[in-house]
Amino acid sequence: MFEHEAPLLISEAELDPRVSSRLTKIIKTDIKAILSVPLKISSTIMAVVEIIQTKEQGSFSSAHLQFLQTMTNLVGLMAEKIHLQSKLQDQDRLDPLTKVYNRSYFEHLLAQEIERCERYNFPLSLILLDIEAFQKINEEYGYQAGDNILKTLACLLREQVRKVDTVFRIGADEFALLLPHTDEQGAQQVRQRIQQALQEAQDNQRILPFHIKFGLYSAAGTEEAKDLFAQADINLFQERQEEISKLMRERQELFQLILPFMDE
Repeated sequence: MFEHEAPLLISEAELDPRVSSRLTKIIKTDIKAILSVPLKISSTIMAVVEIIQTKEQGSFSSAHLQFLQTMTNLVGLMAEKIHLQSKLQDQDRLDPLTKVYNRSYFEHLLAQEIERCERYNFPLSLILLDIEAFQKINEEYGYQAGDNILKTLACLLREQVRKVDTVFRIGADEFALLLPHTDEQGAQQVRQRIQQALQEAQDNQRILPFHIKFGLYSAAGTEEAKDLFAQADINLFQERQEEISKLMRERQELFQLILPFMDE
């Protein structure tokens, strides 16, 4: 039937070579007839619906086969509709460039995870990531290079988290990682893995060199969970400011070194 993709009515199963003797052993009774109809989704056979008639029962007819085919076709159409709706829903949730989830779905899932964290007192961590000087990269190397960085980073992030974790692109150069059942120590380990993987990718010249900043926050209770995004965002801002302060100090030190030569 798989070869011909057609419904099948076997009236004398015990005489038909297509019926395996193993089937009789499985159901532990003699088989009189079989109705068999393929279940198709998008013209592809996904399963086979079979009804087996034993010798103690009546006889199958072409009307039975037609009824089974009609019902199976309806099931196939319903399954195809659900599949298409799921694909459309995923398209609405995904960032078209990086194929990770977008800001809208981030806000939806974050609210769900915070509610779960508050209800069951599970740990929950959020990591925000920002590509440093991303606009400058676009200006110097072109937007195609910038897009490649975004896609590569998104792929790298997916590789470094578990299946229960979720990666989002929440801004032009910002990503977020939502880590259920993860405390601060676990989140820091994720951060370290990302930094190491990024460094290896840059050392192997797979991508242009760039730096990312992290804002990490872990909630261990009800009150902390409500402020998860705000606290992670504050920590990201502080890391940016620390980098700016570091650059200012380095420039000041350099200026102090060259100042004597400027007076000569």
